[in-house]
Amino acid sequence: MTLRRVVALGTLLVPRLAAGFAHDSVIDEVVTAVGGDTTRQYVEIRMLGPSENFVSLGTVLGAFDATGAYAGDLVVPSTNVGGGTNRRWLAATAAFASGSGLAADFTFAAGVLPVESGMVCFGPLSMRTNPANAFDCVSYGAYCGVSPPGTPVGFTPENHALQRTGDAMDANAAFSCTPSLTPQNNANASAPATGDACAPGPTCGAPVTTTTLAPGGTTTTTLPLVAGGGPAATDCFGAWRVLGAVRTPTVRCTRRNAACDRGTGPECVFRAQLCFGDAAAASTRTRCRPGGVTRFALRRVSSNAVDRANAESVLAAVAALGGTRAGDAVSFPAPLASPACTAGFHLTVPPRGRRPGMRTLRARTAAGRTDADTLKLVCVP
Repeated sequence: MTLRRVVALGTLLVPRLAAGFAHDSVIDEVVTAVGGDTTRQYVEIRMLGPSENFVSLGTVLGAFDATGAYAGDLVVPSTNVGGGTNRRWLAATAAFASGSGLAADFTFAAGVLPVESGMVCFGPLSMRTNPANAFDCVSYGAYCGVSPPGTPVGFTPENHALQRTGDAMDANAAFSCTPSLTPQNNANASAPATGDACAPGPTCGAPVTTTTLAPGGTTTTTLPLVAGGGPAATDCFGAWRVLGAVRTPTVRCTRRNAACDRGTGPECVFRAQLCFGDAAAASTRTRCRPGGVTRFALRRVSSNAVDRANAESVLAAVAALGGTRAGDAVSFPAPLASPACTAGFHLTVPPRGRRPGMRTLRARTAAGRTDADTLKLVCVP
């Protein structure tokens, strides 16, 4: 029996219980957004044996971001569930539970499970640092990290479902994409719904170099898109684009890696730009109808010299589109016609000695309503 099939029980002196452990359970369905709302997410687990109910014995349901870094715990079960062959249990956000009327067996916070590119795994606590220890995983979209189940599924779970079509554990090939959402909890209650038709998603190693910013519009050279993560109806108002991005709001770069670091010194130098009113962006699936941008602002900029320099680079590039600068904001008395992109600019992130360094930029774009976007840049020494 391999390590992936063993629940870590501390000293390993605890005898194997007669009832089945959670290692004969599989991820059955994943949805990361419903109707464009990325706060409505769920993961359904299916138990393969008649008594696979001991999920609280040192297990975790967790997520990895598009680079393969551990994004965080979704659920660390504190209670067991009712067992039974092909019986399910449901982990979901509070927004999904309230919106669907289906009670979740476990609740997790929105913002941890990657919307378009990432991996979700279920297994012992040790999988946080080594996904090969997981009982079962599914990776999807432009996931570029270690993927025990093989090549990531070529679809995303955004506004439709990734559903398992077989019992083979740790096998992305066992998943298919479907517009039919079929969440089911441990009480055998369900709330079926219909999402969008499936379309192939982004893949690792396929950078965006040209983008048609609007249907019938002109094509311009842009950097890879950073998914905003807010409501799809406003997400195209303003969007970060960063060299080396794989759609998630966090862009992770190893120093001196030419695919993302434009510098030659001890820090990482990210090449970035901002685009406004990109209604054709894949992340919004044409749900966004932008108006003219009237204001752009950076929020909570610290007085640190690096943060101030980065803010100046951003604001100068936005003001060059014809805006008026005032503090950490740029206003457009005549609303900025969309779509429009700034010229490229550089953002610097120094490492913290031998540890990764991180800088966060928080932006708000007003175009009738407001679009809030957070960009995290991580420099690995």
